[in-house]
Amino acid sequence: MTSPVSKAGISQETPEIDPWRLVRYKCDPAHTAQEESLFALANGTLGVRGGLEEDDSASHGVFLGGVWERMPIDYHERFPGFARSSDTRVPVADGTHIRLRLGDAMLDLQHGERLAFKRELDLRQGCYRQAMTWRASSGAIVEIIAQRLVALEIPGLLAIRYR
Repeated sequence: MTSPVSKAGISQETPEIDPWRLVRYKCDPAHTAQEESLFALANGTLGVRGGLEEDDSASHGVFLGGVWERMPIDYHERFPGFARSSDTRVPVADGTHIRLRLGDAMLDLQHGERLAFKRELDLRQGCYRQAMTWRASSGAIVEIIAQRLVALEIPGLLAIRYR
């Protein structure tokens, strides 16, 4: 049985397995941090977790290589090979958050209903894509297509297409 396909081209049927693509048809809030890790993009200089542009996840982030915080580690006894300090990556300004207004209300993923959803990481092209059909609590229906790319040739470039 084939389920309906939205204007955004989202089908809920089981896709063929492609070893170069990671595809999800569900968005489970209980696995947000895991999904953001799986759908992350990076090029050695710039890294961005694979969160939804419309979501306010606590683990969402953009990171630059070479930007970290170093803190000394104090042990009650020191032994050879023990680390003397910890390095923690520090997130930088995050330009991936997009706020969409539907009439007088902001799109809020906590209120409303996902009618269709697909996210994909294409490892061959190095591109992340998301397509979602959303019914807001007001009844308005919106189709969102987002694409994200971290460029290899321009190390500091993160490009987002959102429509």
